[in-house]
Amino acid sequence: MNGKRVDIKPLGGISEVVPQKPNDASEIVNMTIHRQTMGWDTRVGYEKYDPKPTNLWQPFNTLRRIDSLFLWSRHQGAQDWIFLESGGTLYWLDDLSLGSALRLQTVESGRVTPALGEAVTSYTPFGRFLIIVNGYDRPTKAAMWPVWVMPGATQQSLPLYDLGWRQAPMPPTVWGVDNNPASISGNQDIGIWAGSSSDEVGLGSSTASVTNTYRYKQSFVNNSGSEGPLSEASNSVEWDTPSAGTYNNSRFITKVEIQKGPEGTVARRLYRTVNTKGGDPTVAENFFFVMEIPNNQDEAVFDHLGDQQLGSLAPGLTDSILFPAPAARFCATFKNHLFLDGGSSEGTRIYWSKSGRPDEFDVFNFIDLGGRDAGSITGLHAHENFLIVMRERGIDIIRSVSDSIGNVWFDAQPVSGSIGTKAKDTITTIPDLGVVFLATDGVYLLSGSKDGGGTISIKKVSDPIMKTIERLNPDVIARATAVYSQKWREWHCYFAADGEEKPSIGIVLHLDRIAWSVREGFPVSMATTNYEGDIIFGHNEGEIAGGDPDESGLFVVSRRQACGGEYQSVPTQEVVDSPPCDSTYRSAWIDFDDPNAKKRVHYVYVYMLSQGDNTATMKYFKDYNFAGTDTPAMKMQRPDHTDQKVFDSAVVGTDIWDDELLTQVRFPISQGSCAQFQWEIETQNSAVILGWAIEYTVPGGTKIISGKRA
Repeated sequence: MNGKRVDIKPLGGISEVVPQKPNDASEIVNMTIHRQTMGWDTRVGYEKYDPKPTNLWQPFNTLRRIDSLFLWSRHQGAQDWIFLESGGTLYWLDDLSLGSALRLQTVESGRVTPALGEAVTSYTPFGRFLIIVNGYDRPTKAAMWPVWVMPGATQQSLPLYDLGWRQAPMPPTVWGVDNNPASISGNQDIGIWAGSSSDEVGLGSSTASVTNTYRYKQSFVNNSGSEGPLSEASNSVEWDTPSAGTYNNSRFITKVEIQKGPEGTVARRLYRTVNTKGGDPTVAENFFFVMEIPNNQDEAVFDHLGDQQLGSLAPGLTDSILFPAPAARFCATFKNHLFLDGGSSEGTRIYWSKSGRPDEFDVFNFIDLGGRDAGSITGLHAHENFLIVMRERGIDIIRSVSDSIGNVWFDAQPVSGSIGTKAKDTITTIPDLGVVFLATDGVYLLSGSKDGGGTISIKKVSDPIMKTIERLNPDVIARATAVYSQKWREWHCYFAADGEEKPSIGIVLHLDRIAWSVREGFPVSMATTNYEGDIIFGHNEGEIAGGDPDESGLFVVSRRQACGGEYQSVPTQEVVDSPPCDSTYRSAWIDFDDPNAKKRVHYVYVYMLSQGDNTATMKYFKDYNFAGTDTPAMKMQRPDHTDQKVFDSAVVGTDIWDDELLTQVRFPISQGSCAQFQWEIETQNSAVILGWAIEYTVPGGTKIISGKRA
């Protein structure tokens, strides 16, 4: 009887469809792509963000679950600012302090933690500010540079400001003018003589006996360059131009008391009417720019500008309004404008700020998307030349539109009326591919553009792993999180599965093969990446009171091949590596192109890179029976060759240290005949699997038996 051999390489990713292709896998757990060979590599794990063993879990040792996480990378990674929330407190991670220890600095305490079915805090950078909203607490913006440090202090000051204007200024108070300064006796009258009858110096008419009338308004300007709403008009200041004496036909200077602005105000602007001459109906009461007071300390100014010296017309009442989105849940920066949703009470409305001014909103700068039944807004994401508006059951995009004379506005267009998501933290741009996000029924890719007559397409990319997707708990999909790492060339998504209320499983899309794998045992609650592409995540459980210190805080996905760390009290109090995560590769079910014929498998050869004396054991299965049989453990050394040196046997300066070499590790199979065959390697050791082969025979004419009769 002649033996047969089937070779399977290269390997694909997970495929949970039936029937499977031979190079697919039924399971790939806790493995990554080996960049040099495109094989599957077990060398993956996670470690503390702060690698110092003796720091234990500090400064996170009292934190529970990390509810939100954002890393703001600036200046090509020269500044990495990490914000995280836990237990209703917003922190930033201070790595600027003197000494070696990281510190958590409190940004704001007493914050509301959204329910498990609600989206957590949203962040978006805007210039030198970080915008922070969550639908409950006041929307704020953090100014991250400079950070003020007092000598010897442990608490650093992180400026935090209200987003938008919460109130208009009080009207200015104008002192009266006495047209005979020599007779001034107080009572808020002032008679500063301009010393000129020129129309360019001083206020009032130079024509004798004319009644002069003025009113003022003021506005605040904050540290983002945004100008707030105008105040109501001040009291009127009125006097008659002297007709005789020393001050005949003279003009005067007024004194105006102005209000200080809220925290973050850097300047005040003063506006004034021209001379309305006691209510002359031929003179409109318009307000014009007088001056900018470049501080928030002065309480009064003197106005000496003649009407011809006034600046531009004051902003209209609709040009800058009180903050329209105090309950905003989602935010994004697009085309130099800040976009915000209207909150749960205005779930289909979007507001946007003026260009370059995140606190300044025009009364007409909003869009309401409530014209179709797609549900509330659930996320905003800027991508290329449009802003994605994710909704519960649909997707819209917002684009900028301009006319022939340069006027720019925004309009919205629907792109889907059936696909949407509540998982706003999974919406991720993958360069050169598009935008990927998790929905309750799978992972979707949105690609294309409306520019130049193009189209936008939405495609489900998770068909190979739908059995895993079906484990998702849809009630808490809002807590799912995803990131793309250009360092790993992987898209990671972690979500709650099997009825859990916190992320408990991860799916990974490997761009080098466009293949899927699964992550288990990674305690991810929220994830982000830094400039270099390192994947940083917050723990999904955190410190539990009592006993030895438990894992808490921030961790980094790495090739360290350790699943976190364990507290060790003896001989020293430090954190040591935990054992590696279990890595699993399970082949597809193979029927050898003839599911009716019985086959007898004799050997499975696994093409691997040599890993010294590390061992691997194979479990094999037949005919969809999951009670498998184990083979003997095999070393990952080349057969018929002298063993390569390993760390504990090599002599420095004497032995030649070898690279990893391609080897075939042969596993004997003894299970009788079968119609379908499958094998699995589960290990905590280093292994790189490149492909596999099977040697088998087909006993003469043996077929599967007929179906069972009822």
